[in-house]
Amino acid sequence: MFWFIRHITSKSTGLKTVCFLLVPRYFSKQFLAHYLGVRVSSMSYDKIIVSENGEEFPYSESFDDDSYYYEVSIVLDDRDGELFISKWGSHIEFDDDGSWLDFKIAPNEFFPNQKELTHENILSYMVTLLDRESEGTVLTKEEVEKHYQRFVRSEQ
Repeated sequence: MFWFIRHITSKSTGLKTVCFLLVPRYFSKQFLAHYLGVRVSSMSYDKIIVSENGEEFPYSESFDDDSYYYEVSIVLDDRDGELFISKWGSHIEFDDDGSWLDFKIAPNEFFPNQKELTHENILSYMVTLLDRESEGTVLTKEEVEKHYQRFVRSEQ
């Protein structure tokens, strides 16, 4: 497994350089932050999707009997985040404040009866979300926590 690094900040100048690096996990987050001045996302990625224009999107995937699950590293409006995709819908969790942009746009409507998505499916879905960004609902970190607590209580 790897850490995914999005930014390297110069210790001498403070300038931030956008880059995409996969670093073996035997380096701790603290080591990378202290010695290299890098920010490491909490998600580890083991695959990469490359778009037609060469843009790279590190991601991970998992599956169960009910759905597929993808976590894709993205930048939207200069904000780092993870796009979480299941067959029922998706959301982007932003790294800077933990807020979500929640979409009620189900990939299953575009790609019915698929047990997993291809890279082309994921890229096409990402374009759809970008085109329909205004349909997303913004949830603060606190609102997300409230929804989660309600869900936990309903499952008991």
